[in-house]
Amino acid sequence: MNWRVRLIRVIYRWRVEPTKMHEFEVAWRQTTRSIHAGTKGALGSFCLQSIEDPSEMLTVALWETHNQWQHFIKTARSNSMRDLHDLGTQISATAYRQIGDETVMLS
Repeated sequence: MNWRVRLIRVIYRWRVEPTKMHEFEVAWRQTTRSIHAGTKGALGSFCLQSIEDPSEMLTVALWETHNQWQHFIKTARSNSMRDLHDLGTQISATAYRQIGDETVMLS
């Protein structure tokens, strides 16, 4: 990946009831794949669950540009992300410029 391209990460915070957790995980996976396949600039996401508060979830999306994400988010709640909003409460969505990534992938 060429880090001269200024990618952004969008961190979504969610509150999900324990009884809906599995459904949320399935919906997040399907939603992410659908957005990545059909939306210019969407590069996928990962999902995290808080160890201290298991009802708190973070989904972290990677986008090529802030403008592409802004264009997408105008209709996301009513369209592509509807299932996530039906299963959890979005607490926040914050965009960050990605400066680099030193994550080591395990084989």
